Amino acid sequence: MSNSVDKATFVMEISKYLDFAGVAMVKSAIEKLSDEQIRVLNLNLKNLKLVSPVQNWWLNLFLGIFGLARFMAGSIILGYVYLSCTIVGFFTGITFIIPFIGTFIDMFVIMNVTRKHNLEKIMKAI
Repeated sequence: MSNSVDKATFVMEISKYLDFAGVAMVKSAIEKLSDEQIRVLNLNLKNLKLVSPVQNWWLNLFLGIFGLARFMAGSIILGYVYLSCTIVGFFTGITFIIPFIGTFIDMFVIMNVTRKHNLEKIMKAI
């Protein structure tokens, strides 16, 4: 009984960070875990530092040209590209358009990128 409660609690906690397919993958992966492993996983959930896709979308809306949403979604290299183009563009005006175009495109894809990054973190923990 406690095992099913722990599993249900874990799935409910992570469902806001993943899409339906990701939740199904995690659900099938945790079915194989013991009671103790589930308890440890529940305790370590906060240590995974999962990023809310909705919060990351808002971060992209306001600070996307600095690459912060990309850093949060695990795309470190692309985050540095946005940041460096913004800094160089601020002084020269040449590369300033690249982060704006990237931020506009990210308005449509950053939530999925964030969910994918969260799924990778959770599957590594399992």
